[in-house]
Amino acid sequence: MLSTDSAESLLARQREPGRHGELRITSKESLRAALADDLHSSVDGRGLRESDLVPHQHQWVADGSGLLTGANYIGAVKVRGNLLLSAVPAARGRLLTSVLCGACGQPSSLGHILQECSRTHSSRVASHYKLVTLVQTAAGKAGWSCIREPAIPTCAGLRRPDLIVHHHQRGTYVLDVTIVADNAVLHEVHECKIQYYDVPDIRRDLVLGSGSGAADPTSSLSRHL
Repeated sequence: MLSTDSAESLLARQREPGRHGELRITSKESLRAALADDLHSSVDGRGLRESDLVPHQHQWVADGSGLLTGANYIGAVKVRGNLLLSAVPAARGRLLTSVLCGACGQPSSLGHILQECSRTHSSRVASHYKLVTLVQTAAGKAGWSCIREPAIPTCAGLRRPDLIVHHHQRGTYVLDVTIVADNAVLHEVHECKIQYYDVPDIRRDLVLGSGSGAADPTSSLSRHL
């Protein structure tokens, strides 16, 4: 049976490498890359495009924690997988169904609701506040002194980072928590923050605050609170 023309044709096709756009699928690694490309180009998976840059962030899924109730854990998994109902996925297969947000007229995906919509602005502010508090608490426990939201005058106006942290051995750093929509390119957002705060006036203020002769390493910054 294997010597028939149809069988030989089928076997030949099986031996040929598959393709996914420009990718040739010749191994498990290339298959994984093709599946990841499909996921990241979809509305459901675009927010995971750069998630492998910080593998540690995924450990909560399997490690278990007493900080989450069962209901909250299930809800967190749904958010992570973009499984909560929104207008964009609900309209699949329904050509006449609107996908627009009732508050701002943009396509209402989960990423839009969580990170862009004006209706959820106050919740985003509260989330940002909690994250800053979490970072501040952790830094304090690790021996860093923290100044929260100092108003630092610069030639371009006031700059108000979330935190200035100082350690007598490790130096002084500007920390600014950023929560962005799932269509953002993370390194570009990071670079924008660096350009915003890495200016001579702020550098000078940090040097004065941590320089020799100051009884308090953050005394220069404290006057801006």
